[in-house]
This record gives sequence, structure tokens and C-alpha cells, in this order.
Amino acid sequence: MQVKLYFLDGGEEYFETLAEGNEEPTASFKWILSHVQGRRPYTVRETWKLNLERESFRQAALMHWNATTARTSTGRPVDAIITPTIATAAPPHDTIR
Repeated sequence: MQVKLYFLDGGEEYFETLAEGNEEPTASFKWILSHVQGRRPYTVRETWKLNLERESFRQAALMHWNATTARTSTGRPVDAIITPTIATAAPPHDTIR
């Protein structure tokens, strides 16, 4: 689902912007764009359906978060979860997929 919401227009805006600037995407951005290249844009109806799915997910996540009140000593929900974004050191530029 996550890729669908980033490229509702099939990546058209990104491809146009790169072409207008006569620029090549970085290797990592090229990899991201490869997921949508050639995919048609979503219709308005499909976009609304994706938005409903996203909101349903958000609601479930918020309910789960608020349920942390039962697990804290203060009876308040957890303020934040601090965690690394990746379990390894950062890779060299233009090598990530």
C-alpha cells in the first residue's frame, strides 16, 4: 500500500520534473521510480479507496498507541518510541536500493 500512496499519478510528476531539468535520478531514486514506471495513474475512485484504507490503518494504529495507557505506570499513553531506523551503518552514497 505504501508505494501506491506515494505515486498516485504513476510517478508522472517526478518523471516530468526530471525531464524538465534534464537531470538523471540518483541510483536510489531510480530504484524507487522503477516500482511505478509504466503504471497508469489511479482514477479518482481508486484514489478515494486508497485514502479510506490509509485512514483505517491510521485509526487502528492510533487505537493501539492509546491502549498503551494500560501498560505505563502513569496511566498515560507512551509519549514516543525512539529507535534506530536501520540496524546497520549507513551505506555509501548511490549504493542503496
